[in-house]
Amino acid sequence: MQSKFGEVDTDQYIVKDPAYVAPHLKVGLGVINPIILTVGDPFRCEQVAAQCDESKEVQWNREYRMFNVKYNG
Repeated sequence: MQSKFGEVDTDQYIVKDPAYVAPHLKVGLGVINPIILTVGDPFRCEQVAAQCDESKEVQWNREYRMFNVKYNG
């Protein structure tokens, strides 16, 4: 990523410890699909997941609700 202040190493912010669990999400590495869609309401998240070919609820911690889904393959 390039900025007017010079090059920014975004890789330095990525946690690579396999034992790490994000405290706000309550999930670890490799649990969430690499492409995401966010919605503003945890109940709407369930409605969006229901429109997909396959869905599995991963976690619901406070306002963070997550589904892994497949849509159009």
